[in-house]
Amino acid sequence: MLTFLWLIERNDTTFDVTGFQAKRLYEQTGDGNDNVGQRYADLKGPFIQGHRDTEPVQLTPKGREAVKEAKDVQKAVRNELAETIRDLLDKEPILKRSLWLAHANVGEYEWYLDVYHTEVAEPERFFSLFFTDQQLQATPTIGAAMDDIGDLPAQLQSDLDAKLGTGNHLKALATLAPDAVAGILQIDTDETISCDGTPETLGYYIGDNEARSVLDDLRQIGLDTDHNSFELGIDTLLEKRREELSQWLALDSDACRTAFENHWDLILEWNSGFRGRTDAMIQQLVDVGAVVPQNGHLAVRSEIADIAEQVCSDLQGKIQDRLEGIENVHLQLFYDFDEVMEREEDVIVTLHHNSWSSNQYYYPAFIKGSSNNRSVPDKNPFTTKAILVPSPQEFGFTDGHLDRDRYHYHRTAIESPSVNQEFSALGEIRGLSAAKTAFDTVNWEQASNRSVEKAKEIIAEREQISVDRAFDELSEYDDLYQEALYALAAKRTTKTSIDRNNYTAEILWDDLRETLETRDPSLSESDLDDIETTLQSILARCTLSKLAATYHGVGTSV
Repeated sequence: MLTFLWLIERNDTTFDVTGFQAKRLYEQTGDGNDNVGQRYADLKGPFIQGHRDTEPVQLTPKGREAVKEAKDVQKAVRNELAETIRDLLDKEPILKRSLWLAHANVGEYEWYLDVYHTEVAEPERFFSLFFTDQQLQATPTIGAAMDDIGDLPAQLQSDLDAKLGTGNHLKALATLAPDAVAGILQIDTDETISCDGTPETLGYYIGDNEARSVLDDLRQIGLDTDHNSFELGIDTLLEKRREELSQWLALDSDACRTAFENHWDLILEWNSGFRGRTDAMIQQLVDVGAVVPQNGHLAVRSEIADIAEQVCSDLQGKIQDRLEGIENVHLQLFYDFDEVMEREEDVIVTLHHNSWSSNQYYYPAFIKGSSNNRSVPDKNPFTTKAILVPSPQEFGFTDGHLDRDRYHYHRTAIESPSVNQEFSALGEIRGLSAAKTAFDTVNWEQASNRSVEKAKEIIAEREQISVDRAFDELSEYDDLYQEALYALAAKRTTKTSIDRNNYTAEILWDDLRETLETRDPSLSESDLDDIETTLQSILARCTLSKLAATYHGVGTSV
């Protein structure tokens, strides 16, 4: 029994065997008769570490030395083990394959054992840890067992060949061997769409549950991503079924074009390098043969780029036709800040852009950089451009995913599925109204946008005139206008006006009129209206606070 435990300790590199498990395993051998528990207890202390039986079994130095000196006992125990293992092989296919791999490919044996040792019930599963013991492998019994197993790879390949003719095993095998399939069918691919492992990739073709079941079936014969444990002739098997593979992975170019013409999300996918935003989008590509399964991702066929580019080219042509003859307008299907700012046109028509956020910053649509740049004139396009974003509905696209606030991670599409949107801080400019009338399937609305509001502030500040310029303009009028402005500034800075929260602009102007009438009763309503209009024109470009500060400083000398 001590020698048996010593062999466990030497070979338990794959998984630990506790004292309880070791005793149960020993009971399965030819010497595993009565009193196993008592004998184990007797060995504890001097020969076995006195740990709890729930801990991995471990011999003492004295125990190891005793076994090393008992060469005959080692041989006898290995022979007993060999007999027990041979009797198990026909009952446990996993153990049979593990034993073969232990002789032929230790690396694959370790992978296979790690994946499948739990498929065998305890305690029998633990016999596999002895399979790499070279002296056990050299016993006549194990040699005879290997002869009985025979050419296992040939048997497995024959069994797999039969399965490929029915069910979904062929699709699963093709997913695990993408290079072979691409070579057989001469398929070129460009972009890839990441999936959550091979089961999800295959699941788009045969359903998730079936995919997991079939892939597990292949894994039991050593086939998995980056594994062909028994070195089966995969290329040969797939080549035999070239026609079936060709039909399954055929690209339907017409259906693919129709899908791109009808689904705006597919256009966005192509434009962004196929990131795989939604399951529905991926399924559309699968259904028309636009992608091929490759382990943990889907590879996009090279032909798809040509189809998508042609659809976008046709779309651009149709929009250009609508905008024909309208001056000061530039079309840009997908927004590009640098290109927009280089254009001479003031009105930009674009179909798509994103706002998005990171852990630290928010990047609003249209702005160059983060939200902090809204206040930077040369990084906020709305200081010089009006941007129109027609809805995808205008062009026959149906796209429910745009209804979601965020349809891809931290990104939000600026286009709307239900309305056309105008982003402008410039008011009415040449070409703007005409461009909007070219898109009338859904209504236009002025988008509420912080970047636009910030641009309005920048423009207002840009149009401000200096106090000196305001005085120059006032000098063109008689003294009464200057006296009115002084009175207005004085009222703006009195304690009463500052303290009164309800001292509105309307009240301020009414007070001014009363003051002027008191000073010069001959003033008519028309005279007062003219004074108010003139002052308001100047104050729209030079704020009252600036003038008030100036007048407050010079006092009655003005």
